[in-house]
Amino acid sequence: MNDWLKHLTAAELAYWHAKQKSETDWWDANTKPEDRQQLLRGEISGKVAYERLLRLPSSTREAILKDLAAKADAARIRLAALGYGAANHTSPIEKVSETSFSNCTTLEDYQNIVSAFSDLVADHRPLIGDCSVLPQPKKTILYAICWVRDHLQTLQEETEDETLAEKCSGLINTLTFLFTHLTADWHDILPEDKDAVEKLGECDSFPDWALPLKAKYINDENASKEAYGVAFQVLKDKVDQESGRGR
Repeated sequence: MNDWLKHLTAAELAYWHAKQKSETDWWDANTKPEDRQQLLRGEISGKVAYERLLRLPSSTREAILKDLAAKADAARIRLAALGYGAANHTSPIEKVSETSFSNCTTLEDYQNIVSAFSDLVADHRPLIGDCSVLPQPKKTILYAICWVRDHLQTLQEETEDETLAEKCSGLINTLTFLFTHLTADWHDILPEDKDAVEKLGECDSFPDWALPLKAKYINDENASKEAYGVAFQVLKDKVDQESGRGR
C-alpha cells in the first residue's frame, strides 16, 4: 500500500512522517497510491514558496509580487469568480464556521465554484479531463480552490479548538487533492482528440491505445508551474487586500 513512499526524496519522506495520523489516514482513505507522490509534492511546493516569500525583505517581496501581477490575469479570474454562484446551492465543502470569514465578501462565491467542480468529479475522476466541460474556466476554479484553502489554513493556525483544527485539516486535504487533480489531469483538448478522450473516460487506467494521449497531455512539470503561479497570485491578492484594509 505504501510502495509510493519508496519514490520520495529524504526531505519529502521526512515531511510525510511529520504528518499527524489523522492526515495520513485521510490520504489512505481518499487518494489513490499513484496520485500521492504528486499530491505531496504539490503541497510541499506551495508551503515552501509561501514561507520563502514571507521571509524576504518587504521591498524584495513587493517587487516579486508586482512582477507576478504583471504576468497574471488575476483581474479576469476575480471577475469570473464574483459573477458566479447559485444562491441556493449547498456546497459539499462544509462551511466550518459561519462567522470565521464574515469579513470576506467573496468566500461564498469561491465556495460555490469549488462545489461545482467537486460535484463534477464526485462520481468519476477522468484520467484526462476536457476543460470544455468544466463549470468555470480552469484558472478560475484553481484560484477559488486556492483561496478557500488559504482561508482554512489560516483558521487552522489561529484556532485553539482541536476539533475545529482537525476538521480544517481534512478539508484542506480535500482541496489540495482537487487542486492537484485539476492542474495535472484537466486540459484543453484538441478537436481531433476529443472522441478518444471521451472514450478514455470509461477507463480506470491508461490502456495501450491511450498512452500517446497521456504523453501529449499529462506533464508534471507544467502542472507544477501552473499550481505555483496560482498559489502566488492568491497570496499577492490577499496581501493587497490586507494592505487596503490597513489604509
